[in-house]
Amino acid sequence: MEGLAKKLVQSITSRDYLETRHNTVEDDGLIGLINLMSNVLKHNPPFKNSKACEDFLCQVFDYLFALPNPRKRHVPKCKSRLSRSSAYDLLVEMVKGSPENYRLLHEKLLSQHQPGNFNINGMNESERKAYNPRSFCRVYTMDHQPLNTGEQKDMAEFFIDLVSKLEEMTPELKKLVKTLFCGVINMRNLYESLDEVTVKDTLEGDNMYTCSQCGKKVRAEKRACFKKLPHILCFNTMRYTFNMVTMTKEKVNTHFSFPLRLNMAGYMEKNLLPQHYQEDKEKLQKKMADEEKNSEEAEDSKIENRRDVGGMSSSDKKSEVKEEKEEEPETSGCDEHHEYDLIGVTVHTGTADGGHYYSFIRDRSLPGGDKWFLFNDAEVKPFDPDQIAAECFGGEMTSKTYDSVTDKFMDFSFEKTNSAYMLFYEWCGRGAYTTIKKEEPNHSANVPVQNPLPSFELSKELEDWIWRDNMHFLRDKNIFEHTYFHFMWQVCGHVPQTLPNFGTDITEMAAKLSTSFFVETFIHAKEKPTMVQWVELLTKQFNSSQAACEWFLDHMATHDCWPVRVLVRCPNQMVRQMFHRLCIHVIQRLRHTHAPLYLKPIQDGPDAEINPKTIGEQSCITRFIKMLLSLLEHGAKAHLKHLTEYFAFLYDYGKMGEEEGQFLIAVGAISAMVNFYLGQKMQEHVEVVSEEEEEEEEEEEDVISLPTDKTKPASLEKMIALVAVLVEKSRGEDHRLGLLPGDLNAVAGG
Repeated sequence: MEGLAKKLVQSITSRDYLETRHNTVEDDGLIGLINLMSNVLKHNPPFKNSKACEDFLCQVFDYLFALPNPRKRHVPKCKSRLSRSSAYDLLVEMVKGSPENYRLLHEKLLSQHQPGNFNINGMNESERKAYNPRSFCRVYTMDHQPLNTGEQKDMAEFFIDLVSKLEEMTPELKKLVKTLFCGVINMRNLYESLDEVTVKDTLEGDNMYTCSQCGKKVRAEKRACFKKLPHILCFNTMRYTFNMVTMTKEKVNTHFSFPLRLNMAGYMEKNLLPQHYQEDKEKLQKKMADEEKNSEEAEDSKIENRRDVGGMSSSDKKSEVKEEKEEEPETSGCDEHHEYDLIGVTVHTGTADGGHYYSFIRDRSLPGGDKWFLFNDAEVKPFDPDQIAAECFGGEMTSKTYDSVTDKFMDFSFEKTNSAYMLFYEWCGRGAYTTIKKEEPNHSANVPVQNPLPSFELSKELEDWIWRDNMHFLRDKNIFEHTYFHFMWQVCGHVPQTLPNFGTDITEMAAKLSTSFFVETFIHAKEKPTMVQWVELLTKQFNSSQAACEWFLDHMATHDCWPVRVLVRCPNQMVRQMFHRLCIHVIQRLRHTHAPLYLKPIQDGPDAEINPKTIGEQSCITRFIKMLLSLLEHGAKAHLKHLTEYFAFLYDYGKMGEEEGQFLIAVGAISAMVNFYLGQKMQEHVEVVSEEEEEEEEEEEDVISLPTDKTKPASLEKMIALVAVLVEKSRGEDHRLGLLPGDLNAVAGG
């Protein structure tokens, strides 16, 4: 077994990275080796408790959680669902019965669940399937107005506005946009509409043309045609029209077909107006020849008057100038060859008043470029181009419907509401595809590669941001999955019981990991079917370890992110209730030893003056309560709708015993809550909220401000009840109120 274990370690660590992140291919060999290693470790060979096993554990952990970067794009080794599940099982077997391995794994897992660890060619570099444009919508304006994301915008209008803004940003972008797009053409049908646009119109009779040279009315022919084509053609299918009878905007759902390959040769000036084209061409050639002649004469003059530098002769300089001119890029390809391939379709589904946009886009980065994808908000998946007609052409569709009168199935026709709204074609003329020799790791092959588009490199700052976003996203993706949750359940609940000398120190370690995972990760998952089981596990661990209870409260008293995130900001009431009960349970577990410390201040010496602000600093319970009370002045007002459990917790704590009530009175809890209710502290503190927190709040639920009317929000009922309880607890033996001056003024004068 020992020899087999070492041989398996060597085979697993030396195996190449075969699994890919997208369109994952499972490495059956790796999965088999990992499963075999798990079975070998069940027999507890000496290797399991060796230093080599600890090193192997670190490697397996990296096979699961290593994050890619520009230099190591292939990590982690385990990407498929089966290989990751097998690796999780292997980690569990490695730590069972091995305290050293457990401590090592505990340290690594705990670092993954620290506060702040959870949370585009950009999108080619990004690991996300989709990019959230919220930050873009915040800063983008149309007609000098911010975008209203709840209102449907016309896609063609937005596209034209965006392209126009790009042109105005920099000269380089202006040149790029002009090269790629030139403009947008509104169309009602493709080939037929192109024929209609370029049809010859004779001007005669009352509509005769006034000659610009002789000033007389003459018979003439008018025709529109394309003089020059861009690299990318964009067509708007004009699916909206205005009904002059009903005076409303309507969507046109009629059938509209378009080809996968478009030939624009028949609509060019060269073919429609050959004589005019030839005359313009001769004029342009003559103009260019004159400009070149003048440029050469000017350059000769400069060379004669300039001193030679570095021994370069005048003839050498002239040849260098000529070479520079010859190296200028050729831009007339689209003018000579007029075939275009369809590369994208934007579809609108719905009516003229509302609906939804999504796109079909061809991946041109792959050889051949014939793979299509559907981009529908956050959903990105492969698409069969043979279905373009069914998905994009619009028109009518027929279905069978049962007619109870005739007892027959009848054909029922109705218009599709989904149809192409914008089309994108890319030039594919002569030379668009060339054969080059492409180097691969193990072989070389001749593959067709399309000529690259005009280059537009990412800035270093944007590239770094994308990779930082990749790491956050992949870290979340690795831990927000059912197999990882099951793995954590075993590590936190089952594995500690298998360790020799299982005691309070192991229980404390397990409780720390369980709590960090539960608060930082589990409660943020969309599905939480095992929440009750996790709370029961935490309760059991806290019951077994007083040190774990003290760590829990002390951690929250020092770092307020957990109570703020759960008790104040969390929109899920069930999560807030569970956390409230857990905190109350921990305090009850510690109360018998900590209650005498509630009202004890910190003194430097027996005769030193007592500072009232240090009351409660000797107990982790009261430090936690003071931190919670401070939240009333620091941002809690913006989340009033979620504060029911926050005040319910303080209420339950205040009713727990006499010591708790007297402590709340001593630290001014009454005046703090009354001032919060009256809103006197609203302008004294400006909360700084990060963009991530702001986006999270917007996604979860809208925040509300403290109401100014006399109505009482439901979330404040417990707060008012707590104030009443504390006022009663302040009465002395003579039944007179013993409130602090600030509390008395808040209650009586407020």
